[in-house]
Amino acid sequence: MTTVYVGIDPGVHACGIAACDKYGLLGALWARTDTKEALAPDIAQAAMHGLRIATQTRPSIRQSDIVVGIEFPEVTRDRARGEAKTEDLLDLCFAVGRIAEYIQGRMPEAHVMRLQVSTWKHNVKTEVLERRLLHMTPPNGLAPGEASSITWPAPSYRHNVVDAIALARWLSAWPGKNPSKNLNDFGRL
Repeated sequence: MTTVYVGIDPGVHACGIAACDKYGLLGALWARTDTKEALAPDIAQAAMHGLRIATQTRPSIRQSDIVVGIEFPEVTRDRARGEAKTEDLLDLCFAVGRIAEYIQGRMPEAHVMRLQVSTWKHNVKTEVLERRLLHMTPPNGLAPGEASSITWPAPSYRHNVVDAIALARWLSAWPGKNPSKNLNDFGRL
């Protein structure tokens, strides 16, 4: 069985979700809650629903073959990374916690981890990631078949899906770059 790598780029009301395996992107989409309330409790349900849709081409996947990486923001010394306000990023941290807890509760054998932006993305802007994914040929860019498996949201939310795809692809490349490591090492990142 091939491992499926899932990248989740959460927001307070919605999140980008992408799943890939060693052969390519399985699916990517934007999942939204049904409420406008901040820290909506159903953000985790939306993420889980999106995960099911993104992996629907692999219905027989075992939980132990799933690696989920959830991006979480960095907030240090009253400074938020990026342009967001510290309070907004703290709300986002709560949403990340809800998503991680919900997925771990529903899929206890899956490898679920939270990754800081600096761990996987460093200082690369989302616009650069998008150009790399959509306008370059494989292995850096997406193949035409992979691009057709993406359900794009409105342009203002597209960054969530791009980051989720890039995170899932980063996760899938991580074991190859670290051959002495195994899936249990993901939890130590």
